[in-house]
Amino acid sequence: MKIITLSVLFCLFATLNLPAQWIRQSAPGTIFFLNSVNFLNTNSGISTGWGIDMQNPNTTSRALYTTNGGTTWLNASVPDSSRAIVSVQYITPQIVYATGAMNVFTEKSFNALNERANFNNNGMPIDIYSNGIEFSTGAFFKSTDGGKSWNKYGIMPADCYYVTYCDFINANTGMAIGSIMDTNTNIQTKILKTTDGGLTWFKTMNDLIVRDLSSINFVNENVAFATGFEFNGTHELSSIIKTTNGGVHWTSITRDSVKYTKVHFINNNTGYVSGTSFAGAIILKTTNQGSSWNTI
Repeated sequence: MKIITLSVLFCLFATLNLPAQWIRQSAPGTIFFLNSVNFLNTNSGISTGWGIDMQNPNTTSRALYTTNGGTTWLNASVPDSSRAIVSVQYITPQIVYATGAMNVFTEKSFNALNERANFNNNGMPIDIYSNGIEFSTGAFFKSTDGGKSWNKYGIMPADCYYVTYCDFINANTGMAIGSIMDTNTNIQTKILKTTDGGLTWFKTMNDLIVRDLSSINFVNENVAFATGFEFNGTHELSSIIKTTNGGVHWTSITRDSVKYTKVHFINNNTGYVSGTSFAGAIILKTTNQGSSWNTI
């Protein structure tokens, strides 16, 4: 009897001390890529991305929601002509914001492309123009029923063809990363800002600090960080940039060969940045609002 008791206790102890584990969950088969996930609590969550209709060259946005912690995921309703939803954030249990793009090209114009697979993992066309034809336009999406249905909302700058990332500090104030194309079809990213809950958007970063932005995160209404990189002709230089006046001006606080991909602050002082270096993956941490960073 003692042996059984000890065995049970040992099994219980071993179970309680198992390392964290990840369990693959099933998603509806219409999903080709999932680009973002955001949970309101342990049960309610949303994931967004895009799919491909083999009868139609357009990629089409997809959105999923779960109410049981991901045990089952259900398809949400999305606008018919939406191309991709690549970033999503809960504002309240019912109001959810997202960014992405709308399709603005036809099958006829698509045939001007040499290959079908001219899309990256965000559903963004790698060849933006073909014979002067534009393929997508940046879009902001809003849900008022907790992510079960989505509608295109607000007005993006006319030269913005894609919006890849967004972060809101409250229901009204948010920033997003918009891909902008000039008249010479040169592409660069700009930080866009809204102060009316996504109804209108304007460019905030006039300084050409970073050509290719990848993420943005508010610390408070005035302070925010962003990551990105640019190619100087021989190699990539990556940056962490910071604003202290709500995005009017930005300053590069770190500039090196590490490719910084994501920034996230958990309070006013402590934040993390993930990235990739020649040595492999890297995570940086700051405890003084970005004045200094340590590798962890």
